Amino acid sequence: MNTAYLLFGSNINPGENIQKAKESLKARMRIVSISSTWETHAVGNNGRNFLNCIVMVETGYSLDELKRTIIFVAKAY
Repeated sequence: MNTAYLLFGSNINPGENIQKAKESLKARMRIVSISSTWETHAVGNNGRNFLNCIVMVETGYSLDELKRTIIFVAKAY
């Protein structure tokens, strides 16, 4: 089993999109821990603030498989 730490952030329907991303990950791997959520300002533009969190997962995926899975999940939201 491999352990990975994933940072989620969104400024487009952030509460909803972060929750959906967590649920999507949970269907694919074991979520060990989830940090509290924090808000940050958009950098380099006047966009809406971001909500962020870190998720610790355990997975049997290799690094390349994990990257492909995360890209798939991210594109869905």
